[in-house]
Amino acid sequence: LQQVAGANLGFRADHLLLASLDLGLQGYDQARQKQFHRQLLDRLKELPGVRSASLASIVSFSYDFEITQIAPEEKAGDKNSFTTAHANYVTPEYLTTVGGAVLRGRDFSQFDSESSAKVAIINATMAERLWPGQDALGRRFKWGADGDFWQVVGVARNAKYVMLGEEPRPFFYAPLAQRHASPVTLHLWTDGDPAALVPAVTAAMA
Repeated sequence: LQQVAGANLGFRADHLLLASLDLGLQGYDQARQKQFHRQLLDRLKELPGVRSASLASIVSFSYDFEITQIAPEEKAGDKNSFTTAHANYVTPEYLTTVGGAVLRGRDFSQFDSESSAKVAIINATMAERLWPGQDALGRRFKWGADGDFWQVVGVARNAKYVMLGEEPRPFFYAPLAQRHASPVTLHLWTDGDPAALVPAVTAAMA
């Protein structure tokens, strides 16, 4: 218990407000969902006490991460070169909001859209797994045996994703704008007590 209490999760658990929403259940098509998400984040970032806001398809420790097969571009033709990785679809500032860190490269931006080149931020374990001893920035990996190639624009610090006692695992983030999900969870990083912002967040959603 002492070891667990002092474990480095790789993300913050304090000053964080979460709220789930699924606009697909309300009859919103994908275009209207994306518009709603943009407007909601813009409004929430203007609220007093909000340091940053983002959306993610998955919450850490929720056991719902997508498990997929990945391979470096140069070995994508060999099915034996694929390895397992977990994925999460997020909006810009997600890692800032949850207290993660981009060690090299950049975060996602508004320019990473559905019409731009597909990009990803991978964790340090995935970088070392696919390109041992090399720089992963600018490299591409194949997402699924029949999927597209995604370019690495950032390498993030490792974190705990599924359970406290897990060994470091390959993990990557994709822009929600490029890999849409209807059920998402809002993440707010706050200055004070997150619960104090619940009425304002509810009003903004409405």
